[in-house]
Amino acid sequence: MNMDYSFTQALRRCEHCLQVCHFYDINCNFWLHFLERCSDNQFLKVPPLIEFFRGIGLFHVHGHQNECFPRYAPSFIMGVGQIEGEIIETLWVGLNEISGSTRNMSKAYRQELLDMHMNDSNWKKLGRMGSSISDCR
Repeated sequence: MNMDYSFTQALRRCEHCLQVCHFYDINCNFWLHFLERCSDNQFLKVPPLIEFFRGIGLFHVHGHQNECFPRYAPSFIMGVGQIEGEIIETLWVGLNEISGSTRNMSKAYRQELLDMHMNDSNWKKLGRMGSSISDCR
């Protein structure tokens, strides 16, 4: 249910979008009854005119059943191109570098340190997005 809520909240920013490509490690199961779950819940709203493309990142899709690869691999989704679809897991590399120093910390301080590192990562990504957009002009 948490993923349903998170996804529908993200869709609130896509009210005027015609298409949305959704990547999730278990998209083959997630979408089985997603729209039914949304119709039965007053807090889960899906804009009615959006066409959804469903994908599973290349790292995870190979661990699924053989039928999942042609259905969900980004390689076969028109217009998606070659993307990884696993951005959150690439962030763990940076967290692994600081994990040793968090072992003896209190839970609150450990959370604060991890938040600081993730905020720093997000800030750097935000800064790079602006420069890459201007480089395309």
